[in-house]
Amino acid sequence: MRVGFSPDYVQCPPNSPVFSAARERGLFKLGGWGTEVYAPLEPRPDDLDIVKHRVSPFYGTSLQPTLSALGTKRLFLTGVSTNGVVHTGVREGHDRDYACVVVEDCCAGASEEEHRNAIFCMQRFAKIQTVDEVSFAD
Repeated sequence: MRVGFSPDYVQCPPNSPVFSAARERGLFKLGGWGTEVYAPLEPRPDDLDIVKHRVSPFYGTSLQPTLSALGTKRLFLTGVSTNGVVHTGVREGHDRDYACVVVEDCCAGASEEEHRNAIFCMQRFAKIQTVDEVSFAD
């Protein structure tokens, strides 16, 4: 999953403290370097590529119907920012009845304090594990 906007930024919320500067700075433009996937992690042909336009991984995306169609029961959450996207994904995943696992050492916040605070809050809604503790077995 990645953030991205069409070249005309029609999906970019003009009043968002998070995304409002994207248009004027040319950030998150689909097809540009800021939305490319790091080459060693390039998706395989059968991998999902879901583009989002807000902090939430669920809002306005195909994530929920895709997970439902696949019969998904558990989510493993990683990424930046711990206190933004990961935290929002955990809360929304929890409310959609998914078992959520945050892979803490695969997350980062704008600061260590923001990261720690978000992890502390998410403990109520998700299992917090390190990459060495995670098991993908059912």
